[in-house]
Amino acid sequence: MAAPAGRTPRGRVEMAESPLPMKPPAAPMEVIDLDTEVSQLRAQHAWQSHGQSAKTLVKHEHFGWC
Repeated sequence: MAAPAGRTPRGRVEMAESPLPMKPPAAPMEVIDLDTEVSQLRAQHAWQSHGQSAKTLVKHEHFGWC
């Protein structure tokens, strides 16, 4: 009998290994100064030309603060 997708015949879940290097665990909480972020976005050419600008803030072991 075939095992369900993602499981070995003995019921263990198989995990894919990331090709990216592991970083130290992130702090449990990060503080983001939104006033500073807004100021930086409004200083960009896109905001000044079109009134729109964006920045994605991500906390993940493989991504730094963007």
